[in-house]
Amino acid sequence: MAATPAVRALERARVAHTLHTYDPEHAEGHGYGEAAVAALGQDPRQVFKTLVARVDGVLTVAVVP
Repeated sequence: MAATPAVRALERARVAHTLHTYDPEHAEGHGYGEAAVAALGQDPRQVFKTLVARVDGVLTVAVVP
C-alpha cells in the first residue's frame, strides 16, 4: 500500500502509529466515512477523519467526526 504524505511524515519523525486498513468499497447510498466505520467494526461516535493541509505554507490539521 502506498503511504500518504501524512504517513510518510510520521515515519520520518519516527512517531509510533498504527494503520487500520479496510476495503474501500461501500454500499450505494452510504458515504465513504460510514463505509470505513462499518468495515472497521467501530463505533461511529469514536471514529474521526484527520485532514492535513498546507495553508499559507503552514501545516494545518482538522479532525472531523
